[in-house]
Amino acid sequence: MIRDSSFKRLLQYIAPQRAMLVLALLLAVVSVALTLAAPVLVGDAIDRLVGVNDVDFDGVARIVIILAGKILVGALAQWVMSVCTNAVTHRTVKNLRTDAFARLENVPLRFIDETARGDIMNRMTLDVDQIADGLILGFSQLFTGILTIIGTLAFMFSIDAPTALVVALITPISLFV
Repeated sequence: MIRDSSFKRLLQYIAPQRAMLVLALLLAVVSVALTLAAPVLVGDAIDRLVGVNDVDFDGVARIVIILAGKILVGALAQWVMSVCTNAVTHRTVKNLRTDAFARLENVPLRFIDETARGDIMNRMTLDVDQIADGLILGFSQLFTGILTIIGTLAFMFSIDAPTALVVALITPISLFV
């Protein structure tokens, strides 16, 4: 379990990259919104396939073009979001390593002599790598995961609120049964 002081110190290392994080969050919103719009467009296209000799090919073609455009823009937004979160993580880890090494230079020689060979560097390297992995996964999954849940609920409630309410209430209960 992470102590509050450790988490606050980590936030201090992340803070200089606030603008990049905000950009990543905005791109996550775009990506999730476009991803959630795809099933609605597919439904609209299916609605235009009325019967054997009653198909609105022009309408379906327009929807397919719009769908392809939304998928491309959504994929681009997701890619740029990943670039942003990777940049934030890289800069944060670089600053962490620089500060850790500066601190290591001021450690008494007695501490270094009493510590097993390679143990200090091993701990420093592994801990910072774990922080890097956590930041990369945390940013991308946190942003897109929460936004996907909120967006899905918003779509459900906009289409049919009573049914959405039943699904939203029953789904968490069914996880524990």
